[in-house]
Amino acid sequence: MTWVAISPNSAQVASTSGDRTIRLWSSKTGQCERVISLGASAAASIVYSHDGTELFAACDDGWVRAFSVGSAPEEQLQSLERLFEAVWSAPDDDGPRAVLADFLSERGDPRGEFISLQLRRAAGKSSSEAMLRERELLERHQHEWVGALAPLIKPTFVKFERGFVVSCALKAVVEKGTPARHRAWATVKRFMADEKSPKRLVKYLERLGATRVA
Repeated sequence: MTWVAISPNSAQVASTSGDRTIRLWSSKTGQCERVISLGASAAASIVYSHDGTELFAACDDGWVRAFSVGSAPEEQLQSLERLFEAVWSAPDDDGPRAVLADFLSERGDPRGEFISLQLRRAAGKSSSEAMLRERELLERHQHEWVGALAPLIKPTFVKFERGFVVSCALKAVVEKGTPARHRAWATVKRFMADEKSPKRLVKYLERLGATRVA
């Protein structure tokens, strides 16, 4: 059963899901603003606090969990942008990724857990249960986490390592002019391309040090 709650000022709608997450939606745009992961539990019901700054979830494991759901202040959004930029600026360094994972996890974002799980696996400290959880999270959120790269890569040929896209296959698309490249390409180390793939993008990835594979 899906449960829906509306914030006191009607600006936000929260909904539960069978995938053990809570999604926060903008009433104005209809867009999902945030996904809150409940881990191994699921929300049986949800309700906002009287001032709309917290959301309470009665979970099927018997616990009531509280989440801060007020609009993220500008400085928090800027901090998140800086943390992602730190990863893209030093894609071989696990330090910025670990900091980003903690930042996201503190805010209930499931990508924080995913990055942490993959970092532990890269360090040889994973387990079969942790790898299963990785796959579960990726099945739910892959398109969301591919992000700005999605229009140019095939969804069936994407591999994540240490929380970010590391391998992909380029789509056969036509690009006009010389488009600006998103910084997220910095984590890509291997890519597949054919004669119909954007030639400028192929050259861009090769300049970044990515390897073209068969």
